[in-house]
Amino acid sequence: QGGDRYIANYTGIFGPVVVSLAGGKHNGEVSLFAASRDVLNTVIYRRGDGATLQDQQLGGFGEDNISERDTEYWKGDLEVYFGTGAVEHTLKAGVDFQEHINIRDRQFTGPQYRGSLGPSLAGISAAELSALKGAGQLTNSYFDANNTSDFNGFINTINASANKASFYAAFDLDHNGVITQAELGQALIYNSTAGSPNGFVNYDRIIQASAGLQETSSEGLSFYLQDQFRIQNWTFNVGVRAEEWTHNATTGEEIFTFDWEFAPRVSAAWDIRGDGRQKLSAFYGRYYDPIRNNLTNFAGTLSGTVLEEQVFANGEWVTYRTRGGPVVLDATFAPTTKTPFTDEYLLTYQRDLGNNMAAEISVFHRQTEDIIEDYDLCLYAGECYSGDPDAPGALFLGPEYFGYSTIPTGINFFIATLAGGKRELDGAELVLRKRLSNSWQGLFSYTYTDATGNSNSDSNADFAGDVLFLDPRAPNIEGKQPGSIEHLVKLQGSYHFDMGLVLGATYRWNSGAFQNRTFLAFSRHLPVGGGDFVYNGATDEFAGWAQPGAVGGIKNPSYGQLDLSARYGRDFGPVGTEFFLTVFNALDDQTEIRTQDLAAGDGQTAFGEPTDWVDPRSISLGVRLSFGR
Repeated sequence: QGGDRYIANYTGIFGPVVVSLAGGKHNGEVSLFAASRDVLNTVIYRRGDGATLQDQQLGGFGEDNISERDTEYWKGDLEVYFGTGAVEHTLKAGVDFQEHINIRDRQFTGPQYRGSLGPSLAGISAAELSALKGAGQLTNSYFDANNTSDFNGFINTINASANKASFYAAFDLDHNGVITQAELGQALIYNSTAGSPNGFVNYDRIIQASAGLQETSSEGLSFYLQDQFRIQNWTFNVGVRAEEWTHNATTGEEIFTFDWEFAPRVSAAWDIRGDGRQKLSAFYGRYYDPIRNNLTNFAGTLSGTVLEEQVFANGEWVTYRTRGGPVVLDATFAPTTKTPFTDEYLLTYQRDLGNNMAAEISVFHRQTEDIIEDYDLCLYAGECYSGDPDAPGALFLGPEYFGYSTIPTGINFFIATLAGGKRELDGAELVLRKRLSNSWQGLFSYTYTDATGNSNSDSNADFAGDVLFLDPRAPNIEGKQPGSIEHLVKLQGSYHFDMGLVLGATYRWNSGAFQNRTFLAFSRHLPVGGGDFVYNGATDEFAGWAQPGAVGGIKNPSYGQLDLSARYGRDFGPVGTEFFLTVFNALDDQTEIRTQDLAAGDGQTAFGEPTDWVDPRSISLGVRLSFGR
């Protein structure tokens, strides 16, 4: 891990003008190398089998993976101070260029058997495996006959295979020349151990069809202009930021350039009586969230390493998805894709209470839109949609939503703006502060937040867009945001003795984080479904539509923690000493802070049982010496 960093800065003051220039380069390496050269073999069990991690994780890491995440930038800023009569201005302007570079070189030690099946699953059908996955009864799962992307990739491969007739004889149960998802689920039986590295049942693996160094990059150019000025008791700050981002593939070619975005930021502060004792301020700002290089890699891996995801069927390994390479693109940016953004509104009142005390209260609202996800266009814009596209409230989008007249071929997924996706945060905060005087200081704060939304996606290309039940517009998907906390209280203070001793304490309490009620699929915890049924003309066959309260419906226990500290300082001639003592969790209250969210449990911990606790009491001692005082 790690790497070199170089930074150069220059600042020059020329009367009322300040010029700043900066440039830098950082090499961030996060590389992984397999200690064991054995192939990776992850074995899947039923939850009730009692399999340990040692049972599930066999072989080695499976690859050597060199990964460097480099950044290069340069920027220039200009500040100008000038007055126009009664108004004083501080004008700021700047330009910023950034390039983020991801260099990868993966070398597999052999096929990665990421999904062998344990003994209790021998002879199971693909449909039965899918049902167990939907019920949260598996430690993991991969190829799913009910997943349209998996199924379509499988059918495309066998249709181009020299053994096509053999596959249709095995899986086309009604012999009508078409293999349906239901037929494949019924006829595909997992019972072969041929070639398995540890003798388990073959199910799912990844092979490296070709290897090679890969370098993707994203380049951002931004400008800003801001004017801060005062008029009597008012101070205004008016600014705008413009930015554009371009993403480049491993071949060096440009794969997508987002439109120029303009983000206004405006604030006003009113000194109510003109004596500096009370202030009312308001702020509005828009912040764009450029996508990270993980999606650049997703859409821009056109050369170098090519991976094939395979399922064992009809006596052989069948590729159902290719990742990387120019023949079948893993992903591409849809032409209508937008940059995600957040709008923030803030209103604050501050007052000096005298005696070195102050109070502040704020209310705020934040709303995030144009969230990024990846889509299976066959499901959302083509023949794989499981319902009537014209039904009222249909989740069908059509190719026009993505900027196409017809669906392009040879592409697995399409990165696009998540239809209907949004997140909202409303809250308020109260802060009471006592600055250091009369030997003591203190702080009290209370924060209330109400975080809701219908998507947790954040440039990670996860399941929304691949299955209907996680569509933001689907039933029961909007709810409390997992990980959010409604109430938060902080208390802290210190007392300073004349002899050099300082005693301090901090207490923090929160009302407990919200989380989903989930099942396990593809190593993800997804909101638990309620069975297959129709919603606005569509049927979800992956897991059933989410149950009411599945999203954000679990509230973890509240807990608090008290920390104590002491510091004593004394000089011995030219040598200064400071002694420190900190006691974390002084009450040793090891309250549970998170519970098992899997509705079926994980085989060792039942749903609702604690999985994480406050750390036990710990004590830290330290001393610092200073010389030449």
